[in-house]
Amino acid sequence: MSDHSSEANLHGSVKSYLTGFVLSVILTGIPFWMVMTEAFDKGPTYITIVLLAVVQIFVHLKYFLHLNFSDQGQAGYLFIHFFCSDYCDGCRVIRMDYLRLQRNDDVSRII
Repeated sequence: MSDHSSEANLHGSVKSYLTGFVLSVILTGIPFWMVMTEAFDKGPTYITIVLLAVVQIFVHLKYFLHLNFSDQGQAGYLFIHFFCSDYCDGCRVIRMDYLRLQRNDDVSRII
């Protein structure tokens, strides 16, 4: 007979899924409220949206993808490292293309 208790520890419980869901709703609701009510200037609103988006990424990694952020879970750190480096590289390439197009004012080159 195989022991399913170790498999149960790999997957989240209902409580962890509900915690992740509630945190995700809150982390989505705050920026939505800030944009819809225009309670703050654009600068603080943008900064808040980006910061809460990063927090929400970690909430999803922990509560839905079940990555272990303890010393034992080194695979999670490798995943985050490669994800962040690929994301930054992609943003850099997009920004370089945008600046090149803005400088040339020739949109026909990308078609």
